[in-house]
Amino acid sequence: MRLSRTLASLCGAFNFVNGGNFSYQNLIMFYRSLDTQFCQDPSIETCRDCILRGPDCAWCADNITASDMGTHRMKCGRLDDLKLQGCKQIEADAKSSLKVTESGKKIRPKKSTVELRHGESYSFQIEFHSEEYYPIDMYYVMDLSQSMQDDLFKLKDLASKLSEKMVEITGKDNFRIGHGSFVDKPVMPFISTTEEDLKNPCSKDKPCEPAYNFHNNLNLTLDTSKFFEIVDKMDHSSNLDQAEAGLDGILQAAVCKDLIGWGDDRHKLIVYSSDAPFHVAGDGKLGGILEPNDMKCHTDGSVLPNEIPREKAIQFDYPSIGQIVDVISKNEIIMIFAVTKGVKKTYSLLADLLPLAAVGELEDDSNNVINIIEEKYNQLAQKVRLQHSGIPENVQVAAKVKCHADREVWIDGFECEQINRNQAVTYNVTLTWNSDGICPDISAAEADFLIYGMDAKSEVEIKFICDCDCPVYPAPSFIVDPKFTLGMLFFPSGRINVLFRLFINLKYFSDKISVPFSCNSGNYSCGQCVCPDGQTGNMCECDVETDTANVWEGCMDPNVSITFYLPVLIFKFTECR
Repeated sequence: MRLSRTLASLCGAFNFVNGGNFSYQNLIMFYRSLDTQFCQDPSIETCRDCILRGPDCAWCADNITASDMGTHRMKCGRLDDLKLQGCKQIEADAKSSLKVTESGKKIRPKKSTVELRHGESYSFQIEFHSEEYYPIDMYYVMDLSQSMQDDLFKLKDLASKLSEKMVEITGKDNFRIGHGSFVDKPVMPFISTTEEDLKNPCSKDKPCEPAYNFHNNLNLTLDTSKFFEIVDKMDHSSNLDQAEAGLDGILQAAVCKDLIGWGDDRHKLIVYSSDAPFHVAGDGKLGGILEPNDMKCHTDGSVLPNEIPREKAIQFDYPSIGQIVDVISKNEIIMIFAVTKGVKKTYSLLADLLPLAAVGELEDDSNNVINIIEEKYNQLAQKVRLQHSGIPENVQVAAKVKCHADREVWIDGFECEQINRNQAVTYNVTLTWNSDGICPDISAAEADFLIYGMDAKSEVEIKFICDCDCPVYPAPSFIVDPKFTLGMLFFPSGRINVLFRLFINLKYFSDKISVPFSCNSGNYSCGQCVCPDGQTGNMCECDVETDTANVWEGCMDPNVSITFYLPVLIFKFTECR
């Protein structure tokens, strides 16, 4: 309102003084050209600079004309301003967009490309469809120290029932089972290293297995009878201190993919059973082990049980909590801790750090282990969590989720609970690129959006709109119009007196003067000269060290002041509107 009144007053004043007509539209353009606006910052010299300024900025790619050299014609501006000045070819009005390159069955889209405009938030949808039955790979990692002897006996009794229950949950031919066990690192003070105790760490009348770090006792298999056979043959061992090498067991189970046989398109489930706390990184120093855990598979051997060689077991320290979180997350493993009451709190704290984990309290003899596995697995399988990785630092991610297809209820976040089988979950993901107008060093980033534990991944290529897709124009032959221009009156050149130029143009030349157009050392692109470092101006004719480029015309000595002339006695104005 304030701007409108000001323009109306100026227009009326011009008409009153000159008795003529002045275009209200031209006056608006003139006022806006003098007003320093967001998209018209003088530092914006190229189309690239313009589009990186913000999502509201567009570039006029019209070919340069004679009148452009003597008037203030915007190249970068807001879309409505460019249209108002008569720009026909508007570039850099590109908006963020999504292109689906591959759909999917479990998750849609499976592959896509998102192009982001700086400063603009863009939203797209990812849909996940839960299945009727999920194939499951369940690897049972068990503490086989002496205190777990009763639990081993009970597992032998329950082995066949456990397999039957899991087949019931997953459907026929969808369940594979494997087994691993751990005790502790075979070095003092964790075990006794006398020759006799290394062979039999238990009593003479009740001998047991020598202590070991980790054993893979059974690779994942559809033949559940093998699980019963292996468990029936196993014996416990013994160590000296209370804590065990449980984290070693988890890490080896997770990273030894080929050895254990983890499959694709299957739930990866580790069931961990113990009655003791676990050693963590740093505890190995007590045994002279100083080298940090390298998070690699060291379980080896062509004959079951596969084991970690003693030299490797005592070379690397126990894993840290962070390393366990890392390998479990990267391999999308679901964890169920079946532990006794005395250590439940310890394992609950660990479970809270993992993406998808639950803790169940074992009875003293593990009689309820099947109930724990069934209950906790069903609980975890009903959780749907979208995770992302590979997102560049300058891109922010947010999401809303519709957990039930039959309800139009969207909640902020990435997780749904109590999702039934054969149910669709829809995420509305929003990406925002904010980087202070700086284009990333990489042209594209590969990001993943995955439903944790479901082997469902949407691959998204993120591209950044940094350059303009202007049509290729040939550089024009510039035609100088001899008539006096508004720009000359307002901003006379510091090098050539404006009156002298006026005299030359009007006195000695009645026809137009043809002057070859050249960008000199620059390149012609998107309707303007793009100058190299050190040069500026309409035709890159100005030296930045000694001149300043006038947006209306030519070069100026920066030390020469600019005289402002009101052209009220020269122009015949058009009617105000």
